[in-house]
Amino acid sequence: MELEMTTSTHARRKTAAGRAQHQYQKHLRKNFKTPVVEFNPRFKTVKVFSDGSCLRNPGGPGGYGIVFQFRGEEREFSDGFHSTTNNRMEMMGALIALERLKFSCNVILHSDSQYLKNGMTLWMKGWKQNGWITADKKPVKNVDLWKRLDLAASRHNVRWNWVKGHAGHRENEICDRLAKIAAYAAADTPHKKDAGFFGIK
Repeated sequence: MELEMTTSTHARRKTAAGRAQHQYQKHLRKNFKTPVVEFNPRFKTVKVFSDGSCLRNPGGPGGYGIVFQFRGEEREFSDGFHSTTNNRMEMMGALIALERLKFSCNVILHSDSQYLKNGMTLWMKGWKQNGWITADKKPVKNVDLWKRLDLAASRHNVRWNWVKGHAGHRENEICDRLAKIAAYAAADTPHKKDAGFFGIK
């Protein structure tokens, strides 16, 4: 009986935690809706698609893939690291895409990472106000990349668009393939380290 009571209590705690998380997400959606980013008519408008991959998450080789579209032209870019995480590669894809744009642009950035989109549109402001501490009073993970993303995005007008992954979205599938190829290539290059993953500043 003692075991059954313990299990039941644990289940109730998990259920309560789940309800609390659901209410928190509902609160975010109601009170912190994604702002509509105004585009500057003088800026060029670029479509960006990005994706990340990690072969053994966390800590395995990973890569990111990017597709740029501008005035009917399409360009691809990818790279990888020997040890990293999937979230870091999702972030890195968007980051490198924004950093590679030489001039301020209107950017429509497509990603299948809710972590990336929510971080940039819902959580970033609160993190910065709280000194990069989460609502749970814990340090923000991947803060090195979030800071770089914040700076890179500030140079442009960025609309963050979530797309469902592995759902036949052409550009997302291309990015996914590029990211995986880069990850496999990085597996054979141990010198290509993701410094932030190892806590190197």
